[in-house]
Amino acid sequence: MEFYIELTGPNITYRHQTDGSWKEIRDRDLKESDFISNSIIEIKDLQKVDSQINLAGKLWTINPTAGKMGDTNKLHYEVYVKHSSKPPLPLKKQLITIIENGIDEIFNTLILNINGQFELRDFSGENQAKVDPSVVVRYETFTPGNGYVGKDASKDMNHVTNYYVDSLRYWLMHLDTGGTYMFSDDIFMGEENDLIQKINAFKFIP
Repeated sequence: MEFYIELTGPNITYRHQTDGSWKEIRDRDLKESDFISNSIIEIKDLQKVDSQINLAGKLWTINPTAGKMGDTNKLHYEVYVKHSSKPPLPLKKQLITIIENGIDEIFNTLILNINGQFELRDFSGENQAKVDPSVVVRYETFTPGNGYVGKDASKDMNHVTNYYVDSLRYWLMHLDTGGTYMFSDDIFMGEENDLIQKINAFKFIP
C-alpha cells in the first residue's frame, strides 16, 4: 500500500508533491507529480506541528496546538492510503479476542488499523497532533478499572457489537476515500448485516 499527504483548511486543500512543494488540488485524482510513499515513518516525519508555511501568498499555521475559534489561517494534515488490493473485512471474533486480552489496569485505546485488524494501543507517548496513517479509526481512551477490556467485557455482546458496528461504518468510509486516523467519540447504532453487505459489495478500484 502507498500513502499520500495533504494539508486542508477552509475550502482549500494542498497535496504534497515529489519536489517537496504543496499544490492546490480541485479533485481527488492522483497525478504523476504527487508525492507517494510506502513508509509510515516517512509520512509521520513530514508532519510539522505549530509550523508556518507560505502558500499562494498566504501565511498558514500548520497543526496549531493552540489558537482562537474562527481562525481562518490554519491547515491540518490528512493522510490517505492507496491499497493495492481490497483489504479483508474486519472480524467481530478478532475484536472479541482483542478486548478479552486487554489489561484493564492500564490505559487502552481501541483502534482499527489499515489492514482491517483491531488493536489496543497506548498513545500516551506519541504526538497526537500528527496523523498516524496506520490507523483507520480510533476511539476515546479507556481509563483503567472501568471494565472496557478483559474477559467480562469480551462477553458483553452489546459492548462488543457497538464498537464493531461503528468500526464497520468507518471501514466503509476508508474503502471509499482512503482516509485514515478518523476519531469516533459517538458510537453509531447501525445495522451490522447491512454494513457488512455494503462492504462486501464495495467495488474496489486499485
